[in-house]
Amino acid sequence: GGGPHLLLAALVAALCHDIDHPGYNNTLVVNSRSHLATRYGDEAVLERHHLYVTLRLLASPRCPLFAGLSLGAHRRARRVLQRAILATDMAKHADIVAALRGAEAPAPGHVLGALPHSDFCLVDAVVHAGDMAGQTLPFELAAAWGDRCIEEFTNQVKMEENLGLPVSMFMKGLDSIQQKGRMQADFARFVLRPLWAEMARLLPDALPPDVLPRLEAARELYEGWAALPVENEEGVTLDSDGQSTS
Repeated sequence: GGGPHLLLAALVAALCHDIDHPGYNNTLVVNSRSHLATRYGDEAVLERHHLYVTLRLLASPRCPLFAGLSLGAHRRARRVLQRAILATDMAKHADIVAALRGAEAPAPGHVLGALPHSDFCLVDAVVHAGDMAGQTLPFELAAAWGDRCIEEFTNQVKMEENLGLPVSMFMKGLDSIQQKGRMQADFARFVLRPLWAEMARLLPDALPPDVLPRLEAARELYEGWAALPVENEEGVTLDSDGQSTS
C-alpha cells in the first residue's frame, strides 16, 4: 500500500541501486582512503554514493519523476528510495534474512509494510534480493553474471596487492574452475538460498515458480566444477581432496 508514487520510488531504487559503481567493494573504498570514504564515512560508502547520484538525477529538470508530488508525498517517496538503496549493503544481509524469517505473508499490495521487530520493510528486502538475483536465472545467464563478478573480484585483488592493502582472500585464486565452483556453490548455499527461500514463502505469486529450483541446479553445477580433478606442478592429477587419482 501507499500509492503509486511509492511503487515508483521502489522501482527507481531497483534501477539505480548500483549507479556509478566503481567495480570494487566498500572494504577497498575504506582501506584505500578513497575520496568516497572521505565524503560518506566508513559505513555503506558505495550505497550512500549510489543514493546521492540517484537523488541528483531526480533533482534534474531532465528527470522530473517526482516533480508533481506534494511535499509530504515527495518526502515519503524519498524515504522509500533511500531505505531500499541502503538495504543493498551486504553488511545488512543477515539482518534482512532474519527479519524475513519473522514475517508473515503480506496482504496484496502491502509490500511497503514494516517487517516485525526490524528496521526493514518488505520492499527493502525485495530490492536487496533483486540485487542478488543473478544466480536464480537460467544457468547460461547465471554463469555469465558470475563471471562478471569474478572479474571484478580478480581486479580488486590486484588493486589491493598493488596498494599494499590487506587482500580479500575469498576473491583470490578464482582463475581456476575448481576454486570458482567452490566459491559460487558456497555463496548459493549459505547466502542466496536462505534469502530466496523466504522471498518465495512471502511472495509466492510475485516470483517465477522455478526461482529456487534454478538456484539449486546452479549450486549443483558449481559443486561439480569444484569436484573436477586438477593437475599439480608436477603434472600429477589430483581429486578435489588433493589426492592423486593415479
